[in-house]
Amino acid sequence: MQRQTAGLESVLASWPTSLPRKGAAVTAQGEQMVFANFSVSSGCILLERTTPDAMGGRVILLPIENLAVFKFTDTLSEKAIKDLGFHR
Repeated sequence: MQRQTAGLESVLASWPTSLPRKGAAVTAQGEQMVFANFSVSSGCILLERTTPDAMGGRVILLPIENLAVFKFTDTLSEKAIKDLGFHR
């Protein structure tokens, strides 16, 4: 899991400015969160929800190792995929 976490943190930390910082995140516990923005710090991601959760929470601080899936809600262009550091 450590290698996957390091890779995910690296991709999120070097996010291209041309790509919107929105999508959906799924935690290791299976909770899905739609977000409109995110920030990354050492080992953590701060997700800004589009709407509050049942408890009224809008901002979630999540350890990167608890992030199981990062979903893109927009279609990615070939350039965006390359800018994220991926190649086909």
